[in-house]
Amino acid sequence: MKPQDISVLCMLIHFGQEKWNFDKLSEAVCLSRGESHKSIKRLIEAQLYNDIAKKPIFQNAEELFVHGVKYLIPKKVMSVERGIRTAHSHLVFEDDFSGTNEKYIWPYFKGKDRGIAIEPISKNVVEAALKIGLDRQNIFYTLLALIDAIRLGKARERKLGREYLKEILNKESK
Repeated sequence: MKPQDISVLCMLIHFGQEKWNFDKLSEAVCLSRGESHKSIKRLIEAQLYNDIAKKPIFQNAEELFVHGVKYLIPKKVMSVERGIRTAHSHLVFEDDFSGTNEKYIWPYFKGKDRGIAIEPISKNVVEAALKIGLDRQNIFYTLLALIDAIRLGKARERKLGREYLKEILNKESK
């Protein structure tokens, strides 16, 4: 697996029941058509995507997100920069960590927030998240931020990240 496969899987979950093709997927995740196709092949091979049903295998995706990503893609903390909120700084955690001074962000020169920059799971996620919008309705962005909370967070952040992640995956799997 490659890091971009995680972003492709998150986008497939974001699509939900919506029909997609490789052109739509490629544009959404900011990858070439060939890269998207190879990514789907790897997801099928890893038993994360069911090619017959044309949908993610949610139970396996949850296991990967909760237990595997932090080992596949270790955190890389950078300097303080401008960017887009992620991990426990994402809007989904607004009520849980409102008093927290330390913000984690994905570096983005037009970002509205200042915080500790962390390297995103893959290079394409910032652009892809911006295309959809940076709100709670953006399941793609929210999933990636929750995965970052599990990858980077302390015990409480990891626990809440897992709970919110399971909640979204349960909702989207129906």
